[in-house]
Amino acid sequence: MRHISFHLDPDSHLTLQGQIRYFLMQAIIKKQLVKNTKLPSTRALAKQLGVSRNTVTLAYQALENDNLLSVSAQSGYYVAEIDELPAPIMPLRNFSESSHQWHDKLNHISADSAIITKPENWRDYPYPFLYGQSDMGLFPFSAWRNCMRQAMTRKLTEKWTDDLLANDDSELIKQIREHILITRGIQVTNEQIIITVGAQNALFLTAHLLTKPSSILAMEDPGYTDVRHLFAWLAKTTDYGATKFFPIKDYADQDGLDANRLSPASLLYVTPSHQVPTGITMSLQRRRDLLQWAEQHDAIIIEDDYDFEINPYTPVLPTLKSIDKNDRVIYIGSFSKSMMPGLRLGYLVGAPDFINEARKLKRLCLRHAPGNNQRALALFLALGDYELHYHKLRRVYEKRSMVMGEALQQYASDLQKNGWHIRPRQGGMSYWLEMPEGNDSRALAQQAMQQGILIEPGGIFFDRHENNHHHIRLGFSSLEEKNITNGIDLFYDIIKKYHL
Repeated sequence: MRHISFHLDPDSHLTLQGQIRYFLMQAIIKKQLVKNTKLPSTRALAKQLGVSRNTVTLAYQALENDNLLSVSAQSGYYVAEIDELPAPIMPLRNFSESSHQWHDKLNHISADSAIITKPENWRDYPYPFLYGQSDMGLFPFSAWRNCMRQAMTRKLTEKWTDDLLANDDSELIKQIREHILITRGIQVTNEQIIITVGAQNALFLTAHLLTKPSSILAMEDPGYTDVRHLFAWLAKTTDYGATKFFPIKDYADQDGLDANRLSPASLLYVTPSHQVPTGITMSLQRRRDLLQWAEQHDAIIIEDDYDFEINPYTPVLPTLKSIDKNDRVIYIGSFSKSMMPGLRLGYLVGAPDFINEARKLKRLCLRHAPGNNQRALALFLALGDYELHYHKLRRVYEKRSMVMGEALQQYASDLQKNGWHIRPRQGGMSYWLEMPEGNDSRALAQQAMQQGILIEPGGIFFDRHENNHHHIRLGFSSLEEKNITNGIDLFYDIIKKYHL
């Protein structure tokens, strides 16, 4: 029997019976009460609501007449299957549109509501060229289940079932420091690391802590959409009214962002390993120049190293954080690309004072990431399973990248003759394509979807995306090699039919 909790409104225009009927009707129509759910007895519900049993009985009988309930002489009332919706009855309250001026009360995120999206059933499409989506066929489920089981033993359960407040699993911190950060040349203490709910949470904490009145926030354009929305929101909210946000346009080439052409800023967000969304790898000299620029302008740099693992072609360059001598770099990492997006675990590395404040803010908004996931991941790292998985991903993605590059190359000459440009890939899990101006990648995406192909229109990555809908990002992480080749062949046929 389903427990149901609601309250009757003495000021309602409906009778007590009508209120009971209305509440249950809405719960059934909205599928909060599903078919065959047993309702409380008339006696039990009457006692709970403080009304007569007859009042509840009449409400149940009215719902039975509406074909929303069925009754059994032995066991009571059940939710029936709805054939058609009943005629509406008066709601419990009439709220005028002006009773709450929500629009005026809110700090709106952005007038530009464009966000990166994908169909919920994207795995049902044969050719999902979507960036960053994992191939579950590559994931070592057996090893992960083993770590989950170990985390559930009585001894280890005590480590993660308690409220950690703003603290993190100490073993996971240790493993990240010894197995992840060391490979990126980052030498820090445990106290300089906190666990976040993915990189997005780390970005939110960092931006809020480092934004003050008169701050100047900067990022590359094109760049990561969610950071642009976050910076723009901080720049226009009341508390930060004097804050400015500017996207950096045309300050990059094949070597990445050119600091010698940058204006002063307080906070700069960059993705030097693989620039979002073009995939450009920032050269070592440009990294050094950027640190010198930060020192000159007293700026802080957010280094988002979101998929450094997937870099089969270019040599691994030192992170900004590893060559930062003055603690001007905040380093953000994530397990979303190397493990799975749904794990929602990332980490934030910075100066002790910054991390101390980040921990306080984290406590205010979410306390800590789920303890069971933290401990299972710590075991996954400690047992060597992550390293084995990581090397497997590198081999597989290197192969998939090569296959996709070859598939695109066979059409490159024809595309280039028609004004298309395929950016040479330097790393990461995607290719960046540019159509001739006047073409619309959104229309191409709709045409491709009808043939089972999913692509990402690239205009969303630009601050003025209305002028940049002729860009495309093609990811390959979730496709097997044969599907990559077949998918690109079919994709080219669509391009040739509609856009050449």
